[in-house]
Amino acid sequence: MNCFVTYEIITDDVKSVLLKENIMKIAMRIPRNKLLGLVVVLLAAMQLSAQQTAPENSKKEVDVQRHTVMEQFASEDLFTLEERKQKRLAHLAEIEKLKKALDTMDISRRKKRKILADLINKPYSDRVNQAMAEINFEEGDEIIKD
Repeated sequence: MNCFVTYEIITDDVKSVLLKENIMKIAMRIPRNKLLGLVVVLLAAMQLSAQQTAPENSKKEVDVQRHTVMEQFASEDLFTLEERKQKRLAHLAEIEKLKKALDTMDISRRKKRKILADLINKPYSDRVNQAMAEINFEEGDEIIKD
C-alpha cells in the first residue's frame, strides 16, 4: 500500500512538471508582445470581475428622496405652463418695445447691439436697466408735453 501512495505522488509531481514544461513551450512560441497583451487583458478582466455593483435598493431610495425634496417647494414657486407662456410673451413684448425705442434713440449701433444682446441673455443687467430708464423718461416727457 505504501508503494502505491508514493507512486501516485510521484506521478502527480511528474504530471505537474510536464504541464509546466508544456505551458512554457506554448508561451515561448507566442511572441512577447502578444503574451504581454494577453496578460494585461487577463489582469484587467480579473479586476473588473472583482468590482462590486451597487445594490438596487439604494437607487429606489434616491428616487424617493428626490421626490420629497421637490415637495418642499411651495406651489407658488413653481409656475404652470400657462404662466410660463405668459411670462415668455411679456418678455418678448418687452424686447420688441426696447427695439423700437432703441431705433429712435441717438446712440451708436454697437451700443444698441450690446443692449439687445444683454436684454436677451441677461434681462436684468445694468445696461438694459439704464436703457429702459432712459426710454421711460423720454416717454414720460412726451406724455407731459401732450
